[in-house]
Amino acid sequence: MTAARTGKKMSAHDCAAEIVHGVRTGKREVNVGMVKMLQLIHSISPALARRIMIRF
Repeated sequence: MTAARTGKKMSAHDCAAEIVHGVRTGKREVNVGMVKMLQLIHSISPALARRIMIRF
């Protein structure tokens, strides 16, 4: 599924560590990896975030 992607891939271990950290700190929602940046972009320009997601 990600074989054709040229960008850096997040390891399953790193993803799980971020989720566990979010749960331990009491967060209701945990944004992992590039989702953090995407949410920032969405707060500034939803149209730009939409275009980014269409490309992926």
